[in-house]
Amino acid sequence: MASVKPVIGSVLMIFLVVLGILDVITNIEENKCEMTWMYEMPQYLPVEMPKKVREKYPHYGLYVYGEGQYANMLRSMKMTGIPVLFIPGNAGSYKQVRSLASVAFRRAVDKNKLYHFNFFSVDLNEEYSGLYGDCLQYQTEYVREAIKKILGLYKYAQVQPKTIILVGHSMGGMVARGLFTLPKFDANLVNTIYMQATPNQAPVVVTDPALLAYYEKVNTYWGTHGNTTLRHITLVSSGGGEYDVQVRGGLTQLDGVTPSERSISTSTTHLPKAWVSTDHRCIVWCKQVVLAFVRSMFDIVHEKKHMVSEDIDYRMHVFRHHFLQNAGSIGHVTHWPESIDLSAGGWTLLGDRLFRWSRDKVEEETYLAVPLIEFEDADHVVVTSNSPRDSWVCVCELKEGEKQCSSCKDISSTGNVIPPLYSNKKVVHVDLNSDEMARITHIVIVIPKTEKKVEVLGELYTQDQRHLSNSVPGLLEVAMSYPESVVKGTLILDLGSKATFYKLKLYNMNSVVKAYTATLETSKCTNQAPDEHAGSVMKFHVPWSNDDAYRYAKYGERGNITMRLHTIPPDPVVDPRSLEFSFEALSVANDYVELSLYLDPTCSHQIRLTMSFKQMLGQFVRFYGILMPVFCVAVLLMSLVHQLRTVATDGYCPSVLNSIWQIKPYFVVPAVLLIQFLLQLKVVEGTLGPLGVPAPDIQGLDRQGIMFRGAPVLFYMTASAITTFQAGVIQIIIQFKSRLLGLVFGWLPVSVTSLLDKVLLLICIAAVGLAITVSGALAIFICYVVAFIQLLRLCYSERQSSDPSVRSRYHFQQTLFMLWLWLLMLNAPPLVVFGKATLASGSVSLFQRDPSGLVGSAAAIIFLSIISTNTPQNARSLSRGVSYVIHILVIGMVTFSMVVLYRITYTVLAALGVLAATQVYGALTARQAPRPKTE
Repeated sequence: MASVKPVIGSVLMIFLVVLGILDVITNIEENKCEMTWMYEMPQYLPVEMPKKVREKYPHYGLYVYGEGQYANMLRSMKMTGIPVLFIPGNAGSYKQVRSLASVAFRRAVDKNKLYHFNFFSVDLNEEYSGLYGDCLQYQTEYVREAIKKILGLYKYAQVQPKTIILVGHSMGGMVARGLFTLPKFDANLVNTIYMQATPNQAPVVVTDPALLAYYEKVNTYWGTHGNTTLRHITLVSSGGGEYDVQVRGGLTQLDGVTPSERSISTSTTHLPKAWVSTDHRCIVWCKQVVLAFVRSMFDIVHEKKHMVSEDIDYRMHVFRHHFLQNAGSIGHVTHWPESIDLSAGGWTLLGDRLFRWSRDKVEEETYLAVPLIEFEDADHVVVTSNSPRDSWVCVCELKEGEKQCSSCKDISSTGNVIPPLYSNKKVVHVDLNSDEMARITHIVIVIPKTEKKVEVLGELYTQDQRHLSNSVPGLLEVAMSYPESVVKGTLILDLGSKATFYKLKLYNMNSVVKAYTATLETSKCTNQAPDEHAGSVMKFHVPWSNDDAYRYAKYGERGNITMRLHTIPPDPVVDPRSLEFSFEALSVANDYVELSLYLDPTCSHQIRLTMSFKQMLGQFVRFYGILMPVFCVAVLLMSLVHQLRTVATDGYCPSVLNSIWQIKPYFVVPAVLLIQFLLQLKVVEGTLGPLGVPAPDIQGLDRQGIMFRGAPVLFYMTASAITTFQAGVIQIIIQFKSRLLGLVFGWLPVSVTSLLDKVLLLICIAAVGLAITVSGALAIFICYVVAFIQLLRLCYSERQSSDPSVRSRYHFQQTLFMLWLWLLMLNAPPLVVFGKATLASGSVSLFQRDPSGLVGSAAAIIFLSIISTNTPQNARSLSRGVSYVIHILVIGMVTFSMVVLYRITYTVLAALGVLAATQVYGALTARQAPRPKTE
């Protein structure tokens, strides 16, 4: 029964992991992005680079986008517009510039602009820059040459641009920021950078040292020079939301990378007039998102100088309007008026606490006045409207004896647009308790003369009744109230009718793993002829980031919104000198989120909050899936440790399935936690840092706020289940194919089998040469294939023989084969890059610098040594000592390789290298030992 429990536990754990993976892949809202269209044939005209540049970068190119007659005008390469350079990302194409360029061109034509943009794009050979770090430096250097060439095309222009706008998609955004680290690059040539789904904080996967070094160099440079030589640059970074499963939203943030006063980090779900989630590639063509980028480009241009404004504050004002808070104005408003003249129209009183006003068309300008003095208990007002006027709501003090205010103070700039798209709805909230509202008597909604339908909906309410606070339940609370917590929900609020707005402040939302679904139930609707845009809006607001999400539910329909985090709340900033430190910390902590509800008052509503266990699993996979490789390899190496100790004690090697669950997490995790704690001490860090000892990976995870207590133990147990499943699948495959091998080749004589041994040995020797001259990853792949063949033969022999040593060797080789499989997966990126380059060129392409060259050479030599010896019987007396060495290596690997995955390869090779050395030593000792004399 003891052997059955681990299997049942593994099956259950694998089931949960699969559920999490399915949630990440499938639990995504419908793609609501609209397509961008062209009215003429797009053309990508090549821009000829200098001969030296072409020779140094033969696979790269520079293009300018055009369509129709405009493209014919560009053939002369005499540019007159404002230059924009698009930099594609990982495996990206230069043709991805089409949507931005086409929309910008059509906008310049339709708006009769006196200036336009020239969109250039670099062809970076669709390289895997997110996997192969070396190409990033080459791409950065080529982009520098491209900028030099682009600006040289404007020498005949009436207005010669001084700067160029950079737009980077994915890793292209890192290349854009990496430009400034080049010694010969003039930082003044760029003052605006847009980044789409760029992992600014850290690489998604750290596959080689060059990738990590590039990030450290770029982010360190920006951290050092952000307020000096780079202080003229403004940046916008937008993530794709939940739909982007390649780059999660937290990685696209610029917090701690660039100064917050000159940068904006947001998400496409937060973008005003967009409110959509995009996948990693969709972000470059999604119409709602493209429009936001293009509109901001036009608005940062100085109308008279026809070039990007040098005013940093002005550019940031434009970016905040288009990417954070759009007050609903038709265009960007530079300066909002302080007051509005109310002498041109009629004064209409709206005397109810809940007020509605609607007209199919408005014959004359109308002022809808809401008296505040009649509702002294009300302390807040919310007003929504689709008024076509920018300055549409204001406040005034009606003095005694006056019939109406002659002017009022404009508060329209405090508003924001809300869904649905194309409804032109905007909302303003007014806090009547503020000092500015002390003498205000009326709120006035200004309705201009228009032929279109205009609607106004608002309400005066008491904060205590509409701004509610609650704490979201934890997993334990949900389990204690099961099944009601799942069937009915963990939090239910009846909102009733005749209410237009509620705000729920939900505390205890302090972990990225927590996930809840808020469901808005609508019933008893009385409006018989609702407008096409009638309905309810749910807004999930995260106070410490711009990751808001919106959901619109049509009139009478149910609405659902998922509440989960991309980043955790920041630590409270408290003055340590304060005597009330603990109380201040509690008051400043922002571990809450807000759920705002804009409701139709003709319906009754109920909000139900439910913990989503499946989405919690999805969050676990999304944030911690990248940590599984190091723990899976740790489990395998610890299984090898158990096998070696059993060999040293009993003389036989147990199977990998029996070994996995013999090594408990407390064999590894406590030592890892202790070392991580010691390495983070200032004294130890200051001593070991200069010696080249890297910081433990947990520091980076702590900075991102995604590490929690007990996490390593949970990761180790999950990895044990994954490795058990992996071993079981491999066992089934090997058993099945070995039987086929026996049927096909079982009749062959022994001489042919021995010849196969020699052929495999020659292949391994050739792999060493390939690792040195062509690709280390290719050598690892060849050795993996040989290991698979050897394992098939051993499995066949194990069934044919009753010799325990044959079975031990088979068990031992299966563990080594699984380790070799991980070596292959960890070195797959350079293998993919090598294969792509070879297929594209039609001949064997060599790396500029092979990140797996040294690793592959060492791996091939180690593999050659292992298959040449009778493992694990050789050097049995040394097996226990080797097991201790590998155990120490595992602890070091988990400490330093949670995120930096390429270090796992070094640990595996070190462990196998020690094992191979002892096996070779044992084989040589056995040969030199004197044979017993025979009578």
